Amino acid sequence: FTNTVSIDFTRHMILVQCMEMIMNDPYSPSGWDIEGHGSVDVGDLLFDDVQLIWLCLDEITLEPVTGDPMETKLEPVFWLSSKDLDYSVELSESELIPYLN
Repeated sequence: FTNTVSIDFTRHMILVQCMEMIMNDPYSPSGWDIEGHGSVDVGDLLFDDVQLIWLCLDEITLEPVTGDPMETKLEPVFWLSSKDLDYSVELSESELIPYLN
């Protein structure tokens, strides 16, 4: 029981720190539905089972599918970081799916 309380408290503190770091861009989506996998919202915590750390979804941006600045088709890019900012990653929608399972 004590271990569970400790883990829940740690997760809560990470979430509080994560929410303090989030920069609200009025042009960025605050959430995203991933067909067949649910949805994510800015501020969500996702566990990276390779790095064994919690990551905060800091921002979702819409970026051109190709490197062409005239490209009109956009895709979501998910920006995640650890609470101490020593690890960050940007993921496509398909790269984010394993973090949701």
